[in-house]
Amino acid sequence: MALMRGGDLGGTDDETAAAADATNVIRQIARTVPSPVATFLLTSETSAEKIVAHHRRTFTSTLQLVELWDAGNEARRLLTKWITDAE
Repeated sequence: MALMRGGDLGGTDDETAAAADATNVIRQIARTVPSPVATFLLTSETSAEKIVAHHRRTFTSTLQLVELWDAGNEARRLLTKWITDAE
């Protein structure tokens, strides 16, 4: 099921509300899917902090990145910590 981009919630009030609503729908769907079935978050976030924060709001089992992301040392550290914390 494709919803809308989950972005950084920037933009107009309507865009912000729509993105928040989409995030809530994604979270609701992800929580109801049985554990052997993977759930996906397709995100356009590009920084590790925003990617992790977006994922933590949705509780999906898999991330798909739409844009190139900042893969610097700080990004690797954050994503490694996030993966380790999730195990």
